[in-house]
Amino acid sequence: MARATFATALLLVSLSPISYVHPQSDPARETAEKSAGIHIYATPDDSTPPIAALLAGESTTPLGESQGTGGIKWYLIKTKSGVVGWIKQGDSEQSKKVDSFFKSLPRETSATAVSLPSVSSAAAPRGAIMVPILMAGGSAIVSVTFNQTIRGNLMLDTGASNTVISRRLANLLSLRATGKQVFHTAGGLISVMLAPLQSLKVGDAEVNNLIVAVHDFSPNPRLEGLLGMDFLSRYQVGLDSQRQILVLAPR
Repeated sequence: MARATFATALLLVSLSPISYVHPQSDPARETAEKSAGIHIYATPDDSTPPIAALLAGESTTPLGESQGTGGIKWYLIKTKSGVVGWIKQGDSEQSKKVDSFFKSLPRETSATAVSLPSVSSAAAPRGAIMVPILMAGGSAIVSVTFNQTIRGNLMLDTGASNTVISRRLANLLSLRATGKQVFHTAGGLISVMLAPLQSLKVGDAEVNNLIVAVHDFSPNPRLEGLLGMDFLSRYQVGLDSQRQILVLAPR
């Protein structure tokens, strides 16, 4: 399945019980602590107060994976009662089940980013489509029209197999989820909603019937997602950064 690279803001949880230092081993106390359950945290940080506890044997839904300080793994889960948070990797049954779930996923779930070739738009091949862009640092931002009705600004990302759009755009377009996919991100794994998009148009270049990922990857409300390889691979793509023009030539 396609992949994407983007950041996320979700509620979080931790899975290792807090350890206490006792002068002597106290089996009764240890049993009581274990029965209290695994602590769930709002962030992958066990120095913060837990927001809930996961009882022994309680089922969970894995949502994401991340790596905390010291290389320790944390898992984003949802409990049967609806609590979403982070648990820490450990020896508990729940932790082992979540760890097993993520290990079972195919590891090839992200595209390799490639640099867009620099071109001169003045020497573009015949039939090429010229699209104005905005260069922001090393990133190229382009205006995109969705389903011939709604516009939004996306960042070009050759490392994203799927185009990603914000939840706001998905709501405006009345997109309906047809499934979910776990994606590798810089911070770990996240679960993202997938939805069919009737058309995606960049300048005069249009692609129909795409499956896009819906995720708020950027805190900047003016940046509504990522333009991925499901669109870009249909064209020979070049970037005239000096004139701030994206060149899309037919293959």
